[in-house]
Amino acid sequence: MKNDNILRKQSQQFYIETFGLDIPLDEIHCRGGRSKDVFYLCSNCPWMMCCKGKNIKSCSECTEYPCNPLADYMEKYVNRCNQVQEKRSKS
Repeated sequence: MKNDNILRKQSQQFYIETFGLDIPLDEIHCRGGRSKDVFYLCSNCPWMMCCKGKNIKSCSECTEYPCNPLADYMEKYVNRCNQVQEKRSKS
């Protein structure tokens, strides 16, 4: 996650609504599921686990992209679908 407090607040709201966890904003960070510094809630990220199960590096490589759970998450909480779309167009 970039140093983006708006995105952190959106993520925080997602964690509250989805998991009932009120995580302090300064503890919310993500450098990607393939980085060495994975946010502790992301260690069991359903999307990264799905990618590993399909033997692909990211959702951008998936033939089912965007799947319903991912599209719903991005629309409601992150709205960063354009980043994956850009990566797909470069592939």
